[in-house]
Amino acid sequence: MLAALRGAQRPPRVRRRRPVVAVVLLIVGASITVIGGLVQLAAYGTIYRGGQSAVGVSLIIAGPVLMQIGAVFLAPGILRRAAEVASRWGPGARLSTRDVARNPGRSGPALAAIMSCVFVATFVMSLQASLEINSTRTYTYTAPLNTAVVSLNVFEEEPAFEYVVQSTGPEVAAALDASFPSGQARLLSSVEQPFPGFTAPGEATDGAAVAPALPYPRIDPAALCPTDADRTGSGAQEFPADIRCPTPYYLDVANGARDDHIWVGDVDDLAAILGMPVSAQSRQTLAAGGAVSTYDEYLADDRIRLDWLTALNTSEEPTRSLTLAGSVQKPEHPLPYAIFMLPSTADAVGLDYRPTVAVSSLDAPPTVAELDQAQAALAAVSQDMSLTVEAGPDAYGATWSWALLALTAIIALVTATITIGLGRADGHRDSAVLRSLGASPWVRRAFGFWQAVVVVGLGSLIGVLLGLMPSLALSLTRDALGVSILPFAPPWLQLTLMVLALPALVAVGAALTAGGKRTGFSNRAVVD
Repeated sequence: MLAALRGAQRPPRVRRRRPVVAVVLLIVGASITVIGGLVQLAAYGTIYRGGQSAVGVSLIIAGPVLMQIGAVFLAPGILRRAAEVASRWGPGARLSTRDVARNPGRSGPALAAIMSCVFVATFVMSLQASLEINSTRTYTYTAPLNTAVVSLNVFEEEPAFEYVVQSTGPEVAAALDASFPSGQARLLSSVEQPFPGFTAPGEATDGAAVAPALPYPRIDPAALCPTDADRTGSGAQEFPADIRCPTPYYLDVANGARDDHIWVGDVDDLAAILGMPVSAQSRQTLAAGGAVSTYDEYLADDRIRLDWLTALNTSEEPTRSLTLAGSVQKPEHPLPYAIFMLPSTADAVGLDYRPTVAVSSLDAPPTVAELDQAQAALAAVSQDMSLTVEAGPDAYGATWSWALLALTAIIALVTATITIGLGRADGHRDSAVLRSLGASPWVRRAFGFWQAVVVVGLGSLIGVLLGLMPSLALSLTRDALGVSILPFAPPWLQLTLMVLALPALVAVGAALTAGGKRTGFSNRAVVD
């Protein structure tokens, strides 16, 4: 009895068959995960194979699930080793951890429940973080951050059902200035570009006249994806192994054909387009009668070429071409503005330009009241115009991670409370004997504290390690540029809190609630 009270009785030994089965399941699960990652990697070859990718994802998820089952079989042995380690921290730790190890029927399910919950939370957190990075990387900015944009190009719902540039630019700029005090509205002018058609050279449709030739900047052919993998109709399943592929969104005429590519204005207009100060090199290029490009692909031998075409996506020869001295100044993010020049340069080469967009660069995201006022002011000018404020990609990963961490904490707290409560119910007479023998309150409180540390701590640690495996396997896939399609970027802060702070929180709560009713004793004999 004294040996039991001081925790000297060791936990029962685990049968050898259980660890063997557990190790086999762990090895098989890890192998399945690795195979799933390789299958997923092979699916993203030159031709994307959707069915093979689905098989790879299934294997990647099934592997850690098998490893969890193996960890459950191995739980008694893990708890026994934990009891041996924790026994060095005093009688309270020795009593509680050996109680956990001696009762695997009570502590095992609790460990498995916490481990499974943490596994799912870790996997979802990591997946959400990867998807957020992907969406941020592929997000298409319409303007610099916190820039209000109103297009004057409005679609008319009457014959000939086409986009028509409105002449209400000054009124729109005044509405933006009145609604956003921190910004200064500017009217940006652009040059009309060829129609994005697919006609043969000189071909007219239904007797209609051939469209006029309009200027369009020529992209350096050496900078383009040879097969133009993003081109509509070219086969979205193709992923050429070429560092130039796919063609950037705005440079592909099938995607950016509606956005004018040649812009005309002063240096302040260029600063509004870039969202940053104009560099000295760009100022020098503009002053010398040249043009500034926001993409490297438009520059060849420090020159920018303009071709006059009747339609895009054709093999026709340009009716006219000219070259200008050029330089590149890239904004922080790719934007739908290709070439910029001063009005004097545009006039000298015979370009017709007109205001097509009103922008206002704001110091901070607008308030709801400012947005409502701007919408109302624009509605007074035209019912067909819409206001957009570039806010950047949504940052939803952190919100999901914190919500999942809170949910996991609640589940772990409930599970640990049930386990510790059952342990107290089973051992309340032992606690009373310890109290009668003069055990300090810390020994009694340490009982619940160390039970929570072992059960919640081990469950969280194993769950996090297994939960990271699917995300790590999914990150093996690479695109043509060698960049991970689903980058491995787990939210380390939330995972660290899950492994360290969550067990500590539950353990402190268990220690603080270790009081309770005292058990009375009587001197009556068991048998009268």
